[in-house]
Amino acid sequence: MLIGRDDESGAIYQALDAAAGERGGALVLRGEAGIGKSTLLDFAVTEATNRGMTVVSTAGVQAEVDVPYAGLHRLLRGSEVGRRAIEAPDVPPLRVAVTILELFSEADSPTLVAVEDAHWLDKSTWDVLTFVARRIHSDPVLMLMTAREGAVLDQRIVAAGLPELPVGPLSTDAAGALLHRIAPDLPAALRDRVLDESAGNPLGIVELGRAATRSGAGALLPSTLPLSTRLERTFDALVAELPAPTRTLLLVAALNDGDSLDETLAASGKIDASAMEPGGAPATADDVAPALDARLVRVDESFRLSFRHSLLRSAIAGGATPARRRAAHAALAEVITAEPDRRVWHRAAAATKPDEKLAAELAEMAIRAGRRQAASTAVAALERAAALSEDPHQRSSRMLSAAEMAAEQGDAVTVRQLLLEVESRHLRPSEQARLSWARETFLESGWSGTSKLASYAQIIDTMRRDGDVTLAMDSLLSISVRFFWSGADPQTRALYLTTAERMDVPDLDPRLVATIAVVAPETHGAVALDRMRRLRERVDVSPTEQHWLGFAASVLGDHGLALEFLAGAASGVRPQGRLGVLAQVLLVQAFSASYQCDTEAALTAATEARTLAAETGQVLWAVAADMARGARRRCAATGRRPGSWRTPPRARCSRPGCSRSCRWCSTSGASTRSSTAATRMPTSTCGVASIRPIRCSTRRCGSSSSASWPRPDSAAGARPRSAR
Repeated sequence: MLIGRDDESGAIYQALDAAAGERGGALVLRGEAGIGKSTLLDFAVTEATNRGMTVVSTAGVQAEVDVPYAGLHRLLRGSEVGRRAIEAPDVPPLRVAVTILELFSEADSPTLVAVEDAHWLDKSTWDVLTFVARRIHSDPVLMLMTAREGAVLDQRIVAAGLPELPVGPLSTDAAGALLHRIAPDLPAALRDRVLDESAGNPLGIVELGRAATRSGAGALLPSTLPLSTRLERTFDALVAELPAPTRTLLLVAALNDGDSLDETLAASGKIDASAMEPGGAPATADDVAPALDARLVRVDESFRLSFRHSLLRSAIAGGATPARRRAAHAALAEVITAEPDRRVWHRAAAATKPDEKLAAELAEMAIRAGRRQAASTAVAALERAAALSEDPHQRSSRMLSAAEMAAEQGDAVTVRQLLLEVESRHLRPSEQARLSWARETFLESGWSGTSKLASYAQIIDTMRRDGDVTLAMDSLLSISVRFFWSGADPQTRALYLTTAERMDVPDLDPRLVATIAVVAPETHGAVALDRMRRLRERVDVSPTEQHWLGFAASVLGDHGLALEFLAGAASGVRPQGRLGVLAQVLLVQAFSASYQCDTEAALTAATEARTLAAETGQVLWAVAADMARGARRRCAATGRRPGSWRTPPRARCSRPGCSRSCRWCSTSGASTRSSTAATRMPTSTCGVASIRPIRCSTRRCGSSSSASWPRPDSAAGARPRSAR
């Protein structure tokens, strides 16, 4: 029975009723530590179970706050949702989130998602859960979270758009009733002291009341201490009364990012007990009993250990010396052998000084995470790897890579923080170039326009000569976007075409095709479009490559082809959890759909792009999404029909029987590598709205590639953006 919580329990009843009626939603129980949030959450779980609802739960753990997706895996493990959603440990969390949403809509019974201590959730889990919470309004799902007060969390909750239910102190009457239940025989003076010290905080009433019962008024600490500090001191006193092996076991459990009792016991047995506690002995299974008897921890039927209150975990971890914490982390690393990534994390926490070998292992972990598109994991690993790096160059390089990974996720705040910390003087010229254009993009350090394009081209060519063709090609493609926004002169375009031609990649490499299309749309657009149509039939084009091809096709004005690529890109990056990239894909999709006058598709894509851009801190992309919605309205006002833009035909070499071609001036016959073709610009140009002949620069041909692009319907009276 709850004491003094009629308003809060009534709100929970209403939320459960709404979820049962397929009017789901989320609610955050906010209040100071020990105010009764967990009790209300337990009440909701009990009520939901009695109603026959499915209940899944997780809890934020302070020791796991830097472990990406720890809370999400805790939520899904052992549940039917988890068995169906997590196919393997490396499945990107957003894919799990999308799967969860689908399962919620198909569930036979309403679902309660109970999340305790959301303030200690790792960022990745928080992002996924709030993503789900904003999308369950028409599902039979209620998500209840508990969270402490705090300015940082205030910002996170406001940004997530989640409603709150404030949980305040108990009234004087309710506080007195609770204390009477806990300590009915307290003298009146001591009873008043407990009520005054606890200030209506239920946990304070319970713990200080019990302390007063045991030791009298001397057990109460000075009232000048904040309540959470007083409670942690109270917990410290409780732990101090336990045997030394039990204290060691509790410290290991507090720092363990898992909850296996066997794992905690094994790690506790690895610690030099005499070094941890004077006169200590190795911990055994029997040493759990004193903590259970003191009701400090719980062990369920699956032998999973959990702390009765998050403050207890915090008090134990915070009260230990750095040497004891490192010893516990080292012991955990020694026993965790089946999960390499967890093991590396604990080894890193145990490290006392820079360790290049360990930093390299973390960097390798980041590469693995990047390959499975778990960018948040990669960012965290690279940040820690940078901190442990002995080599100044490696430290700065890893920090730069972490910033680039964070940008892919759309985490603009982390990107800016990392870019400010990178020391450019330790970077190689190619890395300095990457840092320069990243700072221009995210730090608004001043748009250099075309002024640095020539030097960037030289640096990219140096990467190629040094054997890093993949990085060179990726860098070339990334910087090519600047040609869309800046009016580069013909000489600069020719320089980039030459740099592209020198890349040792196939002619149909999607990155190469997209780069050429964006760098020289007028002179090489027709052939680039022909290559894109050939790539459209391939099944080995990645979502990232589809994104770039879609963008390039939109630059050239073939919005129908752009939408084909962008649809594939969106369906690919969405389950990978790359929300920053997804926002950009949807934005280009919105513009292309508006040019096609598919107003419904344009509005849908622009609206989601706007939401995701705002969520990921990409302010300029959010503004561009608003522009896309405006373009959709303008298209509707013209009265044009969807699909009224027609796509350009294939370009062909105009000389009958010509089997020779340069790389970009013709598409007929077998492609050859010609040094002349690689370095010469075509002598005549093609416009996007009306393609004129392009002279083939292969010496033996000397002919031209020609095609005509039908102009848009007269009702539109407008050309594609790239033709203006």
